[in-house]
Amino acid sequence: MILFEEHRSDKSNYLYHQLDTNLNFQKHMHRSFEFICVFSGNLLCQVEDKNFYLSAGQALLILPGQIHSYQTKEYSESYLCVFSNDYVSSFSKELNGRYLSNPSFTFTDFNLIKQLQNPKTDKYTVKSILYGICGMAYSRSTIIQNNNRNSELVNRIASYVQDNFMCDISLKQITEEFGYSYYYLSSFFNKNFGISFSSYVNRYRAQYASHLLRETDATITEIASMCGFASIRNFNRVFKGIYGDSPRAYRQKTRMQHSP
Repeated sequence: MILFEEHRSDKSNYLYHQLDTNLNFQKHMHRSFEFICVFSGNLLCQVEDKNFYLSAGQALLILPGQIHSYQTKEYSESYLCVFSNDYVSSFSKELNGRYLSNPSFTFTDFNLIKQLQNPKTDKYTVKSILYGICGMAYSRSTIIQNNNRNSELVNRIASYVQDNFMCDISLKQITEEFGYSYYYLSSFFNKNFGISFSSYVNRYRAQYASHLLRETDATITEIASMCGFASIRNFNRVFKGIYGDSPRAYRQKTRMQHSP
């Protein structure tokens, strides 16, 4: 999944699709709903402190604000859809920040996925499909309170990164703004996100940069600045460490793959 999509996903009428082979992605959160369905293989989805092992024909609905991650140990093919709350406004209001006790369910009608992906599908059909997905998860669950005491702080930190990743931000700034000690928040972040704060921010920036490299004609220098990197050298080092290619080589490779 693309981290920068979290930054945009609180916009109205937001709908994002992704097909993946061997999906692996670190802990993250966003302000929208996320639907994941496995076509083949097996996928481990961690949502808050619970693990869900999805095989072919199984799906999961992740709610706004829930920390989640994905891991493929051997092989998986999956479809992922992120959609804003206004597509399912009544369902979102009923939840009111609460969670579902069992958000996993069977999903085998792949024609619905094709309809969601089709840009010609009208908005009312899209809403009906997304409401149907929410209904599948709702029918197997009860609505429960969020008893994770850490989730509020996790959400505050993640939201701060989403809103400020283009600027020069640091954990020290967050500790001063949130009123926590640096050592406490550093330990808290590593425990709840699985990586250091600086690594998380760099991955966020690199993911956004990958989108700009694929979808825009902005120069490498412009993209580095737009993503909050202090220098071209730093941008090249971080990006290559995550993607295995320099930003320039990545742009050339992805454009060749999508050329007719």
